Amino acid sequence: MNRPIKCCLPVKSLTLAASLMSTLLVRAVEWEALPSLPEGSGNFVCGTLKGDLVLLGGIGWKDDVKQWRDTIWRFDTATTQWSVACRLPWPVAYAAFGETREGVYFAGGSDGQKMHNTLHLFNHELELRPVARFTAPLCYSGAAIANGELLVVGGGTDPNDLKTLTNLFYAVNLRDGKTTLLPEYPGGKLLVPGAAVVGQRFYTFGGAAWDSTNSRALNTDSAFAYSLAQKRWQAIKPYPFPVRGLASCVLADRYILLGGGYANAFTDLAVLYDTETNTYLKTQPLPTKAMANFIKASDFVYWVGGEHAMRQRSDAVYRIRWKTLLHEAQRLGRGYSN
Repeated sequence: MNRPIKCCLPVKSLTLAASLMSTLLVRAVEWEALPSLPEGSGNFVCGTLKGDLVLLGGIGWKDDVKQWRDTIWRFDTATTQWSVACRLPWPVAYAAFGETREGVYFAGGSDGQKMHNTLHLFNHELELRPVARFTAPLCYSGAAIANGELLVVGGGTDPNDLKTLTNLFYAVNLRDGKTTLLPEYPGGKLLVPGAAVVGQRFYTFGGAAWDSTNSRALNTDSAFAYSLAQKRWQAIKPYPFPVRGLASCVLADRYILLGGGYANAFTDLAVLYDTETNTYLKTQPLPTKAMANFIKASDFVYWVGGEHAMRQRSDAVYRIRWKTLLHEAQRLGRGYSN
């Protein structure tokens, strides 16, 4: 008669195995470091074309001098190599932008001297096409695309004068550039709120107002959702703390990945906002503390460049599978109760 064989590990071996498993789980959710940007950059227009990343324009610093860039960088996601795709006819930074199947649309922003008042499309053939001129160009706005329109909220009319900040909210038609004013943003005049669209709602998170008396930015934790169908704003649960310059990215048509930005210092916190439950879920921290950009391409979310110190821009590039961030939030199983 065959007897079952008992396979038992000593307590010490079990402890070692558990430790090893824990280490492997941690490594599984780490961000993967990729080849750095050829130059530190932030505040660029960005998106994907044919599965690759593209960065248009942006800001850099050299010898304590601010540089307004006209370079268009392309990152081959298969070979993980950077190359210059082409150049813009003029520098641009702090523009409102979004992505569709046609390519990356952007409007507003500045070259450091004047505002740009033309809506452009950078398409899959790497062609820059002016769509139309539009009214009310802004910089430092939050933006996202919905229903064939670029939705733009907040920002100012002069990149060198934060006293020009507004609470404007408008839509730029992607076909003809027609601008439609929408109900003013209820969170006040502010700069660089995080923004995203899920379904028929436009979401904003954080941002900062300008304190002219003390010449400083005042961060906010306010968050709002605008119903595109009902054409009205509604307050939602505030962000976990006051912050400006949040990166944002939609995952699984339900969650908004939010992270980075500047609170009392640059931060590496990342959370998922659940649009169905109005809650924030903790997930894997970001690989750098910065006011940078998320770019979603295929199965990955990329964390690219950004401002990581005053008068500096980062060349760091990382990626992680976006489903990993969802799984990590589920594993942690806890959110914020602000």
